[in-house]
Amino acid sequence: MGRLINRKSLSLNKYSEEGYRNLTLNIDGISTENQICIKCTKVSSSLCQFIFPTTIAQSTLGGRQGSNACTIIAVRFGAYCVQYNLDVSLLWKQLPQLWASSFISAICDGNDMYDEVYSDTAVYLDVEDVVQSVGTECNVESVSAIFGFTDANDFADLAAHISNVQQPSYGVLIGCGKSVGILIQANGLCALIDSHIHTSSGAIILMADSPSSLITAYLGILHEQNLALNLCTFTWVMYGNASG
Repeated sequence: MGRLINRKSLSLNKYSEEGYRNLTLNIDGISTENQICIKCTKVSSSLCQFIFPTTIAQSTLGGRQGSNACTIIAVRFGAYCVQYNLDVSLLWKQLPQLWASSFISAICDGNDMYDEVYSDTAVYLDVEDVVQSVGTECNVESVSAIFGFTDANDFADLAAHISNVQQPSYGVLIGCGKSVGILIQANGLCALIDSHIHTSSGAIILMADSPSSLITAYLGILHEQNLALNLCTFTWVMYGNASG
């Protein structure tokens, strides 16, 4: 079972990406500039990837040079999931435009909110920090307790924790200094939203037939970046019916 985590203190991120306010974003919300085609990469019958170019990630979008806004972005994207009732499928040939536009908008929103609240200070944010600082802007209604998980049996406890949903649900996974969003459908289909830059690509969206497959795939992505996820936290986020 996951372990309940007590509230942590806000801490400086000594390994943050530098220069994240040097350049101004030039993409404003959902516009014609965001009409992009992200093809589906079918990894297996149970997993597919949507891989964005290096210019579309939290640290590069709009000419940026770094970003520490991943937790805000992950929380903000959940609001778009609710607002547009975003679905998950393993049959798509390319990422639906509404998914792509919402994801890009969440990155823009999250970077703007981080810059406004934290300025040049690089900090680690958990979901509670985001709720306290920009929860209203992210249309957050409430959050669950923070639960911690270890890598025992390839995070089997985490997979079990997020599997038992009766309706579409959304939460934020934090580990290795990175925050990603996870959308779970009642039928078990799920998606992971990773806004970070990767070794040979920009942001990545994973879709899988089960939380177990999704987590295994994410561990693989981290491994490609020479990162090993040993401990992580997960927090459910509940939203109002419409995004602000």
